Amino acid sequence: MTIGGYETNTQFVNLYKNGSRSNGINYSNTHLYLELWTCDPNFFTRRDQSKKKKVVFDNLDKIRVARIELFTDFKTLADPDNLYQVEYDGDGHIRNWGPGILKNYIQTLTSFLNKTEARKLYDEILNPAEIKNLKKETLFVPDYTLYKFNKFNGDESKRHDEKELFSDYKYNYKLLTTDELNQNILKGDGAFYYLIYIKSSTDKFLSVINSNTGEIIYSKYSPVSYNIKSGDLKDLYDKIR
Repeated sequence: MTIGGYETNTQFVNLYKNGSRSNGINYSNTHLYLELWTCDPNFFTRRDQSKKKKVVFDNLDKIRVARIELFTDFKTLADPDNLYQVEYDGDGHIRNWGPGILKNYIQTLTSFLNKTEARKLYDEILNPAEIKNLKKETLFVPDYTLYKFNKFNGDESKRHDEKELFSDYKYNYKLLTTDELNQNILKGDGAFYYLIYIKSSTDKFLSVINSNTGEIIYSKYSPVSYNIKSGDLKDLYDKIR
């Protein structure tokens, strides 16, 4: 299991009537993720067959089992090397992180593997029966969900207005810190449901997870959408009612 990522660059070009062209704005998008992988058996075959020259392992020798998007602060997104200079806890640079959250991720992965079920990164998920429990149950929401990202300068100092953001979510919810969320998951004092919001570069994921089983009972992907919006919570509300 390793932390990986990739960067894409888009260069816009200005075309003129005389046939000339000039480079326009350049956009760079970085995605960081936790990757679970195994080694392609062919690598060991090549290594064993090669008696003289050294066989170098590269990404083509990896078979990816699972990928979990990481929601990092902008400082880390701009300089991913920060992740290799911190301890296991991520030093606060990763929002969807911690022993409880990772426990649920592993439970989810185990469930998919046992069912030999493949789930693509952008697939939406809905458990129509279990999502109805949120009519009576409290939805726990990590407070980093209120962080507001400025796509032009990376500033994250501003916060969403809580009442405005949750104005269309008519059921009970409660904000708590990520540390509190992880502690509550590990306690195991009965199942509860919590929201996970992930911003992966220009992509957004919103999920609801059962803390006991780790099951993702709701997940929605939104491309080219940075911040969580009241409409995202209204979409969730509409699935519950």
